[in-house]
Amino acid sequence: IFHIVGTLLGLFIQMSVWTALYTNRSAVNGITLPDMISYVIIMTAVRSLAVSSTEMRIADRVDSGTIALDFIRPLSLKLSMWATQLGENVYRILFGAIPACLLIGLVYGFSLAPLHRVALSFAAIVQGTLISFIISFMLGILTFWFKARWFPGFVKRAFFQLFAGSFVPLWF
Repeated sequence: IFHIVGTLLGLFIQMSVWTALYTNRSAVNGITLPDMISYVIIMTAVRSLAVSSTEMRIADRVDSGTIALDFIRPLSLKLSMWATQLGENVYRILFGAIPACLLIGLVYGFSLAPLHRVALSFAAIVQGTLISFIISFMLGILTFWFKARWFPGFVKRAFFQLFAGSFVPLWF
């Protein structure tokens, strides 16, 4: 329930900011407020699906020494981390993002794109999720050489939020 409340709070803050920015304006650069609300709702769902904390999981295992057990298991460390991350993302989207996005969509309104665009977007999201995991895994492996274990994950999240257009669209 805390995940839903946190997602709702983040969505509400973003909706309030965009509503305030669109006050006394019908459109900014051809983008209307309903378009921006749909964008924020979709980006919240995509962010919940594509986020990866593998680098922190590996750093915790390096700190505790349990990474040695992971290396001697017959299952690949990368596949094990991928399965764990996939499970977390599915849980996050099913029990956090979807209920929150549906509730905000009912309150503020929401419009979907044509079906062919949704299908292409889904394919891009799957590929983006895989790329996010691979980047997180590589940064996690770097924790063998860094003393500050939080640094790679912090930098990755900052770059993803800045360059992914999750808060401010790239075309805005």
